Amino acid sequence: MSEQDYKVQQNVGEYIFLTFTKELIRNTESYKKFIINEEARGFAVEEKQTKRSAEKEIKEEVKESEKKEEDLKKVEKKYVQEIVREKIKRDSQNLFQLRKRTIETPSNEANPFKSFFERRNPQRWAIPPMPQIPEPRLPPTVQYLRPFPVPVEVDLKKLTPLVRDPFVRIIECNGPGENTVVMGTMGRKRTGIILDKEEIEETIKIFSEVTNIPISEGIFRVVFGKLIFSAIVSDVIGSKFIIKKMFGPPVSFR
Repeated sequence: MSEQDYKVQQNVGEYIFLTFTKELIRNTESYKKFIINEEARGFAVEEKQTKRSAEKEIKEEVKESEKKEEDLKKVEKKYVQEIVREKIKRDSQNLFQLRKRTIETPSNEANPFKSFFERRNPQRWAIPPMPQIPEPRLPPTVQYLRPFPVPVEVDLKKLTPLVRDPFVRIIECNGPGENTVVMGTMGRKRTGIILDKEEIEETIKIFSEVTNIPISEGIFRVVFGKLIFSAIVSDVIGSKFIIKKMFGPPVSFR
């Protein structure tokens, strides 16, 4: 055997030995765990890089969105400023015209603004007169009888707070769509309570039910608790009523 053939055979033997040794190592548990750890570490690094990239993209998108929102706010602010500027300009022109008309108004007119607003809405601030509801005529034999307060209450919906107010003595309803008027220690005042046709009819019906007195067209007058209820019932002119409170110590029955 030549020296060259010997070297080739030696190299083949070393290769077979190394390959065998490599396969033994690859099949050991330690090597498998090492490979798994390396793959996991590589996956973690890749996931971390992906996460950083995603966070960077999100930050850029948020920054761009905030920039757009800031630009939109600037545009809205500018638009509002333009609207306010135009309104101030119009109001200044209207005020100038109003002052001009005031100067040109004859001096014998005491208050030029009063007639102007009265022409626009003459009934807006005027308090309507008290409804005129005739008192019923009683037979002479029972004219001496007088109602007296009794400690019972009735739920009148919107009017209940007025009934419970100790400063209110009279509650007036002049018809559907009219502001309810009160009288008492404060004088005669308009309230913000407005009753429609159905609510007025419901109020009349409530007094009819609690007193067991049927409703009839024309004058309807009953007494319940400490309230004297007088109404004009009419589908033609619209129903209206007055509620008067009786003052004094209530009478209790045993």
